[in-house]
Amino acid sequence: MAKATHKVYSLESADKKLAEMIVYIAQRSGDDDKFGAVKLNKILYYADFIAYRRLGHAISGTEYQHVEEGPAPRRLVPVRNELAQTGAITLYEQEHFGRVQQRIKAERLPDLSLFTLDEIAILDEVLQELRPLNGKEVSERSHREPGWKLTEDLQTIPYRTAWLSPEPMDEEQIETAIEIARRHGISAQPDGIA
Repeated sequence: MAKATHKVYSLESADKKLAEMIVYIAQRSGDDDKFGAVKLNKILYYADFIAYRRLGHAISGTEYQHVEEGPAPRRLVPVRNELAQTGAITLYEQEHFGRVQQRIKAERLPDLSLFTLDEIAILDEVLQELRPLNGKEVSERSHREPGWKLTEDLQTIPYRTAWLSPEPMDEEQIETAIEIARRHGISAQPDGIA
């Protein structure tokens, strides 16, 4: 059973929300046999980028980078290691369908006072949506994200790419975009659009 005590850690103040997000996700994913390091990265990414789109700011504010498996927080490893050193989480490996899965177990409750109700709701939404998927499936899904597609290995994925859709636009959306561009004096149009 996770305890409600919070150990003091030496993380930069900017990393504290990321740290508590990791503890929260690990706590909520304790019974998810598909939860591992890759899935953790994608839960963090989707929660932050959805929050940016809906709330105007990311939950953690951490920087994400383009890696082979998809978007990942740049500060994940040092923050995760600090959490493990303070006993907030346990890192371990487990075999899952013939592959070694890097897992995280929460050893205490997260400090939810750092989050708004809207931020927690977004985290819960992402956890629920990605729960049926394994690491490979969430990785493949993240490869369709415009931010990942527009960057190369180790480049920063800009938060503003949260506004881009991986789905093609229909005719009505194209016409709306053209009208908005005209209103703002943007005259460049993609080939094939009058």
